[in-house]
Amino acid sequence: MYWLYRTRSIKYYLGLAVSLAIIFVHIVGDMIPKMGNLDGIHLNNIPATTWIGTDFSGSFSMMFYLLLPLFSVLGLNLIAYEDKKSGVTKQYAQKDSLYSYSIKLFIISFFSGFMIVCLPLLLDLLVSWSLFPNFPVDNILNINLSVRSSSTYFSEYFFKDAYTVILFYIILASVLGGLFACVSSAISLFTTRIYSSVIVPFLINIFLIVFSYVFHTTFFSPTQISIVLSPVAFLPPLTTVLWSYVGAFFLSLWVIIIGVKKNVVL
Repeated sequence: MYWLYRTRSIKYYLGLAVSLAIIFVHIVGDMIPKMGNLDGIHLNNIPATTWIGTDFSGSFSMMFYLLLPLFSVLGLNLIAYEDKKSGVTKQYAQKDSLYSYSIKLFIISFFSGFMIVCLPLLLDLLVSWSLFPNFPVDNILNINLSVRSSSTYFSEYFFKDAYTVILFYIILASVLGGLFACVSSAISLFTTRIYSSVIVPFLINIFLIVFSYVFHTTFFSPTQISIVLSPVAFLPPLTTVLWSYVGAFFLSLWVIIIGVKKNVVL
């Protein structure tokens, strides 16, 4: 009941508003102008190729995914900082239990970051589905997409079942949004400035982008590999990505537990 009450505050939906605004710009600035090319002859513009994650021009995709670490942490994960500052963390954890509060905080942070990314991407796909003819992706007519194993996971299935691949990428990006929110929540329990918990995940991603270009076989950028037509020089094995995410999630949960314990003791 406590967590449901906290979700009513509109300030926790700033991240969703920002992500939806980017999608709105993509729809107005990219999709609608392309509707003028629907002459029944050229089949380049179909839902699977106009969705923001397959925007081969790169501008809107890079905008959304580059800012993903910022807007995904402007959600319910901010409760961690506010509860710590107001003393609610200590009161609630003592009333319930330290571990129960930590796990609930972890879950709600993940859910918030996940939905902030998932809902706008689904909306963008739905709009593209409504505006453009739902023809299947053709490996000849849509050869300009340059979908290959070096840039896209499950590239061999893209021209057979593009929407399943797109759904996978929506989930991949949404999980990443949840991970950033959990990291932000963990950081907020140790900082006196809320801006630190918001900006640090973004800076981590920037460092990973730089390192992935310099040491492309050692580091990878989680945001860039979440784009269907990834601009990375080396696409890491999916198992490596998933195990890295699992490790990061457990590390975030461990830090959250330590942070809650620190504030309860104090």
